[in-house]
Amino acid sequence: MKNLNSLFNRLLIPLVLLVLMGSCKKVDPVLAEFTAIPTEALAGDNIQFTNTSENASHYQWDFGDGNTSFEDSPSHVYEEDGRFEVKLIAIGEEDSDTASLEIDVYWPFEITIFEGTGIEDIFVSDTWSVAQSVYTSDTIYIRTYLESIEAFQHLVYYPEEGVVYFFVNEDSIINNDDPLLFILLWPPYLGGTTERVGIGSTMKRVIDSYGSPESIDEGDGSEGYWYDSKGVDFYTYGSGYVEEIWIYTKASKKMTLSKDKLRGDLNQYRIVR
Repeated sequence: MKNLNSLFNRLLIPLVLLVLMGSCKKVDPVLAEFTAIPTEALAGDNIQFTNTSENASHYQWDFGDGNTSFEDSPSHVYEEDGRFEVKLIAIGEEDSDTASLEIDVYWPFEITIFEGTGIEDIFVSDTWSVAQSVYTSDTIYIRTYLESIEAFQHLVYYPEEGVVYFFVNEDSIINNDDPLLFILLWPPYLGGTTERVGIGSTMKRVIDSYGSPESIDEGDGSEGYWYDSKGVDFYTYGSGYVEEIWIYTKASKKMTLSKDKLRGDLNQYRIVR
């Protein structure tokens, strides 16, 4: 009997230790993570969220617009534009973790800008006699003599529309048969390109829509993404958002042009909303 008790004790002690070790097993901490495709979208687009959290069993989503979800990997549609912070709370057995991501949502711009062609009813290469009939609101006219090409630069700015016409000739006035070389768009212009990029879109969205810039123009506090083959340039003044759009043809782009000088001439009149 003594031997049996001794054997029992030898077996019991390791068994108790195993039970204690099992009950003290460390639970891996929860890690909340997720991705979103896309992170920039138009109002009405579907955004898919993919949950990559670890060691969690329950999830709580807050999309930042008053809507929530308890699905593992939900999708969501934003009906309004703005910047929304999406939060995910991942919940495990003993703890939880939170992750967040910002989503930029834009209005689906009505297509009124045609790269390499023009806007609405006015096109690059149209004559002044045609161009001046498109808008009837008040204008600001600026004439500058360009010694480098021995010609006059003529700017016709429509502040209420956010549209600037650009002409060059050897005369001190714009002639009816002078061709329009560039169209510059500023706030409050509301239209978008065929890729639905407009004033207020992020420069990231420009790259997402048009690819890497064919060249980059860095000026006095500005940065421009040039797409010469498409006939469109996008500029920002350091905000990261499109603040200026240029429309032109390949032929007109060859015209010597100092955009910083142009802005200097126009900025004193520019309307920013």
